[in-house]
Amino acid sequence: MIITDSAVFLQLPKCASTSLQRALKQHFNGRQFGKHARIENAPKDEMAGKPIVGGIRDPHSWYLSLWQYGCSQRGINWMSSTSPVVHGQLPQSADARLRSAEVIQTKEGRARHIECETKRDPSLWQQIYSDANDALAFRYWLSLIHEPSHQFVCFPEYGHAFYSDEAGLFTHVFLQLYAKSNETIYIRDGSSLSDCLMCDALLPDRLIRQSSFADDFVRVLRETDHDVTTDTEANICQAQRVNVSGGESRLSSFYDRKSWETVMQRDRLLINALSGEYGTLLFGELQIAAMP
Repeated sequence: MIITDSAVFLQLPKCASTSLQRALKQHFNGRQFGKHARIENAPKDEMAGKPIVGGIRDPHSWYLSLWQYGCSQRGINWMSSTSPVVHGQLPQSADARLRSAEVIQTKEGRARHIECETKRDPSLWQQIYSDANDALAFRYWLSLIHEPSHQFVCFPEYGHAFYSDEAGLFTHVFLQLYAKSNETIYIRDGSSLSDCLMCDALLPDRLIRQSSFADDFVRVLRETDHDVTTDTEANICQAQRVNVSGGESRLSSFYDRKSWETVMQRDRLLINALSGEYGTLLFGELQIAAMP
């Protein structure tokens, strides 16, 4: 996350968070506290009642970007899925990830995670990530990461969430960063996934849309009393995208009807919220991909 004198910016993976980071450090004395870290990782005196800002994008676009980023042999999804298997235990990278994300694990969940790790085939995942323009590989990856036996692979904490059997990976990554309390994600206390996705259960006061990043970013900067000069605004609007995933980016080149419906089904509650209740957090409608 990046904290300025006026606001806290949480960095959702693959939502222009590197561009946001660069601009805040360059123009607004932004201080870094981890990259995609939860808010608990920052000193309380740095937050001090400041408004909280996050990022968002169409889930279909997010999945493609995450997979293509893995195809460049970068990111937690690449590292977790292709690392050597350590039979009977979790690899150090997964254990470190669970600790840094402050995942609350049950004995049963850890046993399932170890079983998943024991059966993981790194060579299969290396093949899936071998070509950022292979639509069939992308569709296979999308179906695989949502199977119960593979839900720990790309983001090790995903399989530990109480809703992993009904929510997509994007919904989980969203809640992992934006939920006010991690306990609501990992402890089944009678709450439902819908309860977790209510506006009042989330940290951000605003969400910047990746598809209109520059415009939304400038608006939120002004809303939060940052001094946005004409030169600064021009710099933000003209800056080249950084940390891009690579490969063909047209969704129609990768999604067929079945893969499109996978996203719409797995992430349906978040998508519904983005087109409804989250209007209070967005600067306008979030464009959701149309069926191929």
